[in-house]
Amino acid sequence: MSGAMVPGSGGASATGSTGAGSGGSANGNSGQGGTGSAGTPGGSSGTASGPCDIYAAAGNACVAAHSTIRALHAAYAGKLYQVRRADNMTKDITVLSAGGFADFAAQDAFCSGMTCVITAVYDQSGHGNDLVYQGPGSTVPSSDQ
Repeated sequence: MSGAMVPGSGGASATGSTGAGSGGSANGNSGQGGTGSAGTPGGSSGTASGPCDIYAAAGNACVAAHSTIRALHAAYAGKLYQVRRADNMTKDITVLSAGGFADFAAQDAFCSGMTCVITAVYDQSGHGNDLVYQGPGSTVPSSDQ
């Protein structure tokens, strides 16, 4: 990735109100905002919810949760994915804060001037359902290679 990428927000509110969202694109250009969505019915504690928090509240916990953009649980503060440079050095990319977005600046700094590929996408559900690259040059434990 080159340059800083700032994800746009969709206008969702954690306080139960609705509002206009602001848009954005991967290349940094502004976009049209979406309409806001209502918060948790019956009020809200003021904390943001990720998709897996919403499913869990409905009795359907995530058994796998993968994203290279953001945490899918409000409390998730771990690794999102791993990148590998052309010199075979790897780096785990984490969220900036619990429930937040990926640390794109860390990836940009690590991959600066080199080609990078994503070699693992970590499961945020706590069930260990990580997605790992298994092609040529793979070093996946328990892989046939």
